[in-house]
Amino acid sequence: TLGLGAAAAAAAAEAARKAQRWALDEDFLHTGSWCVGLEGHLYEHGNLRSSFEVQWPSAPKTPRSKGSARGRRWRIRFCIQASGAAQIWIDGQKSICLPEGSVPRSVTASTGQLYPLVILGPNVERVTLQSK
Repeated sequence: TLGLGAAAAAAAAEAARKAQRWALDEDFLHTGSWCVGLEGHLYEHGNLRSSFEVQWPSAPKTPRSKGSARGRRWRIRFCIQASGAAQIWIDGQKSICLPEGSVPRSVTASTGQLYPLVILGPNVERVTLQSK
């Protein structure tokens, strides 16, 4: 399970201030946040809004090395546009394409910057965020 999303700067800053740390409480998801699960669920303010199909890339033709006990690594690119449209590419293949208005205006029109939101399930070992 892996969820990717964004939170309005004001909501993220307020949640961090209340928590006095960067590990945010579950309440945070209910204030100014938006998240898309790579299993095909769209959440707004912590509530399931809709479901959609995810186009996963096919498995690589080269097997893992014999000594590797870890699962497959995915390179995921996530883009939110001012119009509320969002796209996710998995290993270079467009896998999720959400239309305009999918990301609520309360998130896209926030003053300042958006804060990234990543929700990790038990099958995700590590996530590295990069900004480009």
